[in-house]
Amino acid sequence: MVMKEKKKILSVLAAVWVTFLITSCDLITQDFLEEDSRTEVSDVHLSTEAGLEEAVNACYSHSRYFIGGAHEANMTMLVAGTDTWIHGFGADYLSLMNYDNNLNGSYGILFTIWSEYYRAINTCNTVITRAPEIDMDENLKNTRVAEARYMRALYYFMLVKQWGPVHISLEETVGVVTEATRSSVADVYDVIIGDLEFAAETLPIVSSNYGRATKPATEDLLAKVYLTRANHPDAQQPDDYENAANLAEDVINNYHFRLLDTFTDVFDFDNQEHEEVVWAIQQSSNSQTDSRGNQGMTRFNPRYERFVGLEWSMEYNVSGSAFRPSNFTLYELWDDEIDSREEFTVNRVWYTNEPETGITFNGYEVTLAVGDTALYLPKEPWSEAQIAEAGFSVINPDEYPAYMYPALTAKWAGERSSITNRLVWRDVFAARLAETHLIAAEAHLMMGNLNEAATHVNTVRRRAARQGATEAETEVNRLAMEITPAQLDIDFILDERARELIGELKRWEDLTRTGKLVERVRLYNPDGTSNIEPHHVLRPIPQNQIDRTSSPFPQNPGYPGAN
Repeated sequence: MVMKEKKKILSVLAAVWVTFLITSCDLITQDFLEEDSRTEVSDVHLSTEAGLEEAVNACYSHSRYFIGGAHEANMTMLVAGTDTWIHGFGADYLSLMNYDNNLNGSYGILFTIWSEYYRAINTCNTVITRAPEIDMDENLKNTRVAEARYMRALYYFMLVKQWGPVHISLEETVGVVTEATRSSVADVYDVIIGDLEFAAETLPIVSSNYGRATKPATEDLLAKVYLTRANHPDAQQPDDYENAANLAEDVINNYHFRLLDTFTDVFDFDNQEHEEVVWAIQQSSNSQTDSRGNQGMTRFNPRYERFVGLEWSMEYNVSGSAFRPSNFTLYELWDDEIDSREEFTVNRVWYTNEPETGITFNGYEVTLAVGDTALYLPKEPWSEAQIAEAGFSVINPDEYPAYMYPALTAKWAGERSSITNRLVWRDVFAARLAETHLIAAEAHLMMGNLNEAATHVNTVRRRAARQGATEAETEVNRLAMEITPAQLDIDFILDERARELIGELKRWEDLTRTGKLVERVRLYNPDGTSNIEPHHVLRPIPQNQIDRTSSPFPQNPGYPGAN
């Protein structure tokens, strides 16, 4: 398999917002620049054109940590503890998944993530603050500032969705700052929208460097911002849903994007830069430039190597089992007779890659050769007699051990540097056109435009139809996939988002945006159902932040220490 070559950009890491300090940098992958390896980036260098370029590249680098699959804690905050994902055998952050009493301001990983967000924001602020004084081409400078504002908006958007009212800092922080205040959600959204409006007016439609922010990527994000704000009683504006629908449809209709012919095509490992991708976070096969990589494959993968005839492989990837699909995901979500997405998304059979001879299954002596079935997890239960005669491992539904369950194959890597390497070279599609259709559908639904909403949903569902032996048979499935406007409600939209976007690090925020987190966890998540309460739609403010701030910085309601 031939891997595409990727050039490298320099990542300048600014410290958290309370103490701005630049002492080191990392190299990360994008298609922007040739490698420029430095051990220290000085304050003076940041005030030059080259330094500004490096700082802009650093603005992107933080996105890997938050939504690029580089850290299990961030993935946990985005997918786990929901209706579709519960905790797996190897999960590290159980309280984020189970909503138990340990989920409070002292839960350590929250301060780490909180601090990283403000580190990222201060990197963006550095670009925005210093750019006016730097001697360089004005058009290029404005573009780079717009990119920094796009990234700052993204980070504030993620912060406000997770924590609600947060501190706003729009200038480069130099020195120690101990005062901070929690600005209102409405004020935070004003900052986000202002940044994105500037970026949309300034950025090109297509960047010469794949991976940089563009005008349509900005409009796509802004559509989701309006859709989210529309659901917040303290920030919503009358035209939010209309703005969301119009922006999403502009991305759909007026640019170069299209849905690929099949759902499988979207995740082709050898064709990751395609016309459905609106914006992607890229990964690299070079561990020196991408030390964290996309670890999604590991975290969603069960411990299949514990079964006879199987060992870690390039095909089945390294196991980690942090996130386990719920029974709702495995048995209720898809209609697999007409919908192709389950077959591609969920793996239930593993074939022998470690041959065995003279082994005994239920009194039968069998041999497992390479390619023979080694492990099967049927969707419908097998009888005891069927299992006894199988000659390989069979686990029925509701009998899975903690470490074993069907795998999420869309996260499988394709190729890594070695069988045991946990770093995946798969890009993360932060925005793709199928989701843009579902954003438009949700906005139209909330405005009562059921026909328009159904049209967008059906566009996604028709593409997902199972392929028949002939085009006529495929069209029968496409027609069967279509829904009527009367079938649409917010639960159908959420189900469709799960069917299309499963594992794409969006689920927790989908449920909180629509006010469905508590209801759906209680329905479908056995780990969280007895613990989750309405206040869990926001995370607790890290106690370290509260303790280190000289001005009042209140805890979120419902958590220990809240007023």
